[in-house]
Amino acid sequence: MDPNGAWQDDEVRIGNIFWEYFEKLFMSSQLVVSNEMLDALQTKVTDRMNSMLIQDFQAHEVEKALKSMHPMKAPGPNGENQSAFVAERLITDNVLVAHELMNHVNRKRKGKTGKIALKLDMSKACDRLEWECLQQIMRKLGFHDKWIRLVMSCVSSVTYAVRVNGVPYGKFSPTRGLRQGDPLSPYLFIIVAEGLSALLHKAIRENKLRGVATSARGPRISHLFFADDSFIFGRATTMECNEIQRILQVYETSSGQQLNQSKSSLFFSPNTEMSTKESIKAMFGAQVIRAHESYLGLPSLVGKSKRNTFAQLKQRVENKVSSWKEKLLSSAGKEVRDEKKLAWMSWEKMCLPKERGGLGFRDLRRFNLALLAKQGWRLQTNSSSLFYPVYKAKYFPNCVFVDAELGGQPSYAWRSIHVAQTLVRKGLRWQVQKWSDLLPGLVERTIMICWGIWRDRNERCHGGKGRPGKAMVQSALMLLDEYQCVNESPKAALERTLDTVKWSPPSQGWYKVNVDGAVFTKRKQTGIGVIIRDDARAVVTALSKKMAVPLGA
Repeated sequence: MDPNGAWQDDEVRIGNIFWEYFEKLFMSSQLVVSNEMLDALQTKVTDRMNSMLIQDFQAHEVEKALKSMHPMKAPGPNGENQSAFVAERLITDNVLVAHELMNHVNRKRKGKTGKIALKLDMSKACDRLEWECLQQIMRKLGFHDKWIRLVMSCVSSVTYAVRVNGVPYGKFSPTRGLRQGDPLSPYLFIIVAEGLSALLHKAIRENKLRGVATSARGPRISHLFFADDSFIFGRATTMECNEIQRILQVYETSSGQQLNQSKSSLFFSPNTEMSTKESIKAMFGAQVIRAHESYLGLPSLVGKSKRNTFAQLKQRVENKVSSWKEKLLSSAGKEVRDEKKLAWMSWEKMCLPKERGGLGFRDLRRFNLALLAKQGWRLQTNSSSLFYPVYKAKYFPNCVFVDAELGGQPSYAWRSIHVAQTLVRKGLRWQVQKWSDLLPGLVERTIMICWGIWRDRNERCHGGKGRPGKAMVQSALMLLDEYQCVNESPKAALERTLDTVKWSPPSQGWYKVNVDGAVFTKRKQTGIGVIIRDDARAVVTALSKKMAVPLGA
């Protein structure tokens, strides 16, 4: 069926319809990136990071990248097999925090102001992303121009051809969008999503949004993003929801993203008034539901009926197993399976290793307990994880995880993790570390202080004056610092310099002037240097000059 609603059966015409649709989809709308969004972003990429990014690629790096690609898992035309991750961050962090927040919203029955959880669904999220927005956000985050040009060349060098029944129709070069299936695309999508995150954080700082906290001492969370799977939390008031809608419009008109209202959903706390629900529903044009079905593939809220909550997950597993049966069994095998009775084996025996007569299956109960213990161990040892401050403030504010009690009205997630507490406690061990690990530089400082005492003693024995204890220690440590600076490797010195000396670009449309001076005493001269750079880090002009000054005259 063509755009006019007419049915088409000619293959060439069908191919052209597809080609015209995708050419229009990947054509830039020439949007203007909002200054409000750019100003909300903060520079995060340091000079040290940029110095690593713009280095020439080495042969061993290319070899490592190629070998890391699984031979049977190359990205296909359907865009699967893409992933993005942050070091020390697990996808389960988002799932557990979302579950705790949804549990809090669902149980809020008192108070005049309700809570709201808005689940966003962006229509054609990757296909509509504007390249100009990506480029300007990367520049504002602090990426070097050389790196930005390299990334944009990877994004813009693609060409598409539409295939219908294996036959290619048309060929075009897109002016917006990210290739689904490209390993780089998820990272670039996250970079653009920083614009929306920055706008929400700005609204929090200005008290236009409040977010949701699961406990009085817990952190307030306004949003959870994982690629294009997004949650926004706040108070169920028309004022806050108007601000959220305004922020979404700023983001949409800058990035090209479009909110899919039919697939987005709203969830209100029970104490929200019906009139408020209706006005907010009309505002977003989204459906109001009892609970969001899932977040990142898992239930975001577990009710009283666990069977109903996990029925969809169970069905997905059954469908997957059924597809395996169809693929792995030949037609003759299927007939034998249908005609003969199956020889059943106990689950305990199936979980035994193959060398002991089993099938090597995992004991799912023990495996699940091990996964829960992993989350418990992260609560015990990793305070930088995303979900640690949320669970810490609510369930064990004055102790550690292994000493925490279940508490009253716990969420399903906390109840499950708490089951593994005994296992985590059994695995705890004390580890004795070296003094040098606990107090870096202790050995060197101790040796230098002892040397300073010995030197002071020798001076006194030979008629010298000697020094007070404090002055003697300071002198010894100063000599140690000078020694370490002189013998520091050039690489370490460069890294130390990059850590301490940082330059950030000016706001868009502005110029930054940096001035420095120097005094050359022996030559009786002074020097001055001036450099002017724009918001793209490009040098506009520079000046350096030496001037004769009768120093000491």
